[in-house]
Amino acid sequence: MPMTAQQTQDAANALFWTAWQAGSPALNGGAVARVEWDAVGDADLKDKDDAFARVKFLTLSGRQTSFGPPGGRRFTNNFAVSVEIYVPRGRGRRVADELAQIAVAAFEGVALQGGDAFFTGVYPKEAGAYANYWEIDVAAYGQYTSLA
Repeated sequence: MPMTAQQTQDAANALFWTAWQAGSPALNGGAVARVEWDAVGDADLKDKDDAFARVKFLTLSGRQTSFGPPGGRRFTNNFAVSVEIYVPRGRGRRVADELAQIAVAAFEGVALQGGDAFFTGVYPKEAGAYANYWEIDVAAYGQYTSLA
């Protein structure tokens, strides 16, 4: 069933949150590591002393794949979910790597709502030191089908 950008974002966020709730407590002293959802600026990262992730949904491009009346034209849209993982330097880079693997596992090879949205590639990348944190970013790219 075709999806909107908002439905795709909600489904992707739910995938991540489910995996994060299950996996992050073992690496974060028994508590679920904090998540900042979309549009959190760098100023909001100051003076934090815990591990956390910042999650953003990005619509990248799209193309019309069929003709028809309004409401019946199909589009294939590309999107990305960006997960930036921050761990205080004193806790070590290994914890950041392991939290990144939770994000990778949440998206890799997953289809949403019967296959009308799916992930085409998931890539972790070390960003290095950022303020008082180790930062590792995970980019999950995908496609979804919509009607307009």
